[in-house]
Amino acid sequence: MGELLSNSTILIATLLFVAVLLSWWRGSASRKASDKQLHQHDQMLQATTRALSVFVSQNDRQALFKQILEDLLALGQSEYGFIGVVLKHPDDSPYIRTLAISNIAWNEETRRMYDSQQAIEFNNMDSLFGHVVRTGEVVISNNPASDPRRCGLPHGHPLLNAFLGFPLHLGSELVGMVGLANREVGYDEVLLRYLQPMQQTCANIIGADRNNQRMETAEEDLLLAGKVYENSLEGILVTDPLGDIQSVNPAFCQITGYNEAEVIGKNPRLLKSEHHDAAYYEKMWSSIKTTGKWQGELWNRRKSGDTFPIWQTISAIKDDAGEIIHYVAIFFDITERKLADEQLEHQAQHDALTGLPNRMLFDSLLRQILREEHRTHQQTAVVFMDLDRFKEVNDTLGHPVGDMLLQEASRRLRSCIRDSDVLARMGGDEFTLILLDVNGINDAAYIAEKIIRSLNEPFILQGHECSVGASLGISMYPTDGTDAEALIKCADTAMYRAKETGRNNYQFFTHSMGDELMLRMQMKKAIDEAIKKGEFQLYYQPKINLSTGRCIGAEALIRWVLPNNELIMPDTFLPLAEETGQIIEIGAWVLHEACHQLKAWHDGGYKNHSLAVNLSARQFESNTLIEQLMQALEETGLDPSFLELEVTETCAMKDSDKSIEILENIKKLGIKVSIDDFGTGYSSLSYLKKFPVNTLKVDRSFVRDIPDDADDMAITTAIIQMASNLDITVVAEGVETKEQGEFLTGRDCAVAQGYFFSRPLPIDEYMIWLKGYELLNRSNTE
Repeated sequence: MGELLSNSTILIATLLFVAVLLSWWRGSASRKASDKQLHQHDQMLQATTRALSVFVSQNDRQALFKQILEDLLALGQSEYGFIGVVLKHPDDSPYIRTLAISNIAWNEETRRMYDSQQAIEFNNMDSLFGHVVRTGEVVISNNPASDPRRCGLPHGHPLLNAFLGFPLHLGSELVGMVGLANREVGYDEVLLRYLQPMQQTCANIIGADRNNQRMETAEEDLLLAGKVYENSLEGILVTDPLGDIQSVNPAFCQITGYNEAEVIGKNPRLLKSEHHDAAYYEKMWSSIKTTGKWQGELWNRRKSGDTFPIWQTISAIKDDAGEIIHYVAIFFDITERKLADEQLEHQAQHDALTGLPNRMLFDSLLRQILREEHRTHQQTAVVFMDLDRFKEVNDTLGHPVGDMLLQEASRRLRSCIRDSDVLARMGGDEFTLILLDVNGINDAAYIAEKIIRSLNEPFILQGHECSVGASLGISMYPTDGTDAEALIKCADTAMYRAKETGRNNYQFFTHSMGDELMLRMQMKKAIDEAIKKGEFQLYYQPKINLSTGRCIGAEALIRWVLPNNELIMPDTFLPLAEETGQIIEIGAWVLHEACHQLKAWHDGGYKNHSLAVNLSARQFESNTLIEQLMQALEETGLDPSFLELEVTETCAMKDSDKSIEILENIKKLGIKVSIDDFGTGYSSLSYLKKFPVNTLKVDRSFVRDIPDDADDMAITTAIIQMASNLDITVVAEGVETKEQGEFLTGRDCAVAQGYFFSRPLPIDEYMIWLKGYELLNRSNTE
């Protein structure tokens, strides 16, 4: 209120000053000046009087400054003008925001902007406007376009024929500026002196307006603070410097159960629980004394006696002399949040299907147990197990039945061990055990045998009787390792040995298994390096049309070529890559490389050349296969009908319904499909009829002993005839002799490949062979 009175006093004083000044001018003018001067002085007195009266009576700031600007334009005989307040950016650089501006639009877009009467900002201080703000000095420029201080106008802006800019000061502070433009006779010091009363009036009004806004903001903030205090969901309490409660808000009462009368004058210690020791509170008050605030978790006690957790901030409020006058505590109940956190933590550490600890919790528990066992010198067994034939149940009866099997299996496993032992599900059909305080391998073997017997009992699931078993691998602490990682690897290795030895048994880890594990790890690392260094290459084995003798394409076969040119055959590394998942990345590279090479053949004149590419089981089942194929075809622009993908019979029959879906998606892309190694797997003719297949490849094991083995000849003949009836092309692989080729030709086998024609060759050698073979074939036919 004092500020408002001060503002009014300033304005009244200004009005009196202007009135006296103008009255003197008028009296003087009556003796010395013309009627025109008297008229000007009357105009100035009216304008300043009008400005001050409008300020006192008008709440509309926009109308106020618009009126002042209209008077300034009239007094200054100017076409354009603006009144602006000087403000600061966060980086302390100044800019101008208009309080009123005349319509100086130069196109429809800016006309709409000016007509909207919204504030406009001038940020370019390298201008005539900016010069006023930067220096606090008057700018008179009757040729702005060539002024060395620059006009600083936007491109396309109407020209200013003359410009007057004068600052608005309150004491030493620059609060704003006025800009006037396009006075026909230009601007001079005479006009500037004439406008001085209006200049001071405008500065005082801007200052008073700013103070009024600050007061309004402060009042609004105070009102808002009161509403926040009353309606806040957080509990708030205010104490005096001694810590006695002076006020609390409704949320405090709702959270604690105390009403206001019960706590006023009391110390907040009435909420204290026994959850924290004295050192905790000493640390809290030390922070408040040192920094003026503390924030953290506390456990308090409600009026009912129940303890509950809160998150609280305590701040010390000081007066201008730096003395503490209040403490303010703001807190909210975090009971639900802690319960949610505990639930999330449980979900993060437990398997959703069985409720057992998951891999993350298992690893953590194993590390804790080993630290304790190291102190007590006890033995511990780590067991890795994998359910046998689980995938068959899952594939044939569906995932819901598979889930029921896993749940029942976990209940049986729990019944086989002690409460102190740890059972976890690692994922899929893999479970792990930590057997505590065992007396040697006999105790572990006893549990393993008990588990196998339990899991061998039939499972009755939704009316289906299912039989599964388990393969178990066991490692012993400290014999096989002293840390969790080593024991897990050893148990995992022993489990794979149990699978290799017929499943449904258990194996203890031995050092010979460790050597194998080391070799596997080294090979996996070497494969990763080979992928990075590009050491894999494609070799090409030609495929021959037996009726014409022409080479119609090739099969792409991967080779690992070391820097010393040593060749590593795929049987050495592909099985491990398949097991580790590295085959996905390798397979993607093979697809792209093969497509690029096939496209290069077509562009080079071998228009009818085809290329077959083998798909691994993991790659075939991968969700990214179709996307990889589409990307390779798009990148190369390849005609997909010349690309053939080979899938082994065993892989295709693993989940026949899913395989049919995948194969149909491949065929939709225009790519051909071939069943590789036919005759070595299920050889189900009923499913073969359903498969969208273009080609069958007779396995080399049936071709190898032709013409000496009558059974192989009969099987091969039957496959060729059956395929012919189904309109499927037959490719015989492994042809190594002339007699084998003649036999296959006589049975109407369409295509053959093998060492009789050529071994797999790198691309350069393949092209040499291809050109030579074509010349030889052409001369033989001529």
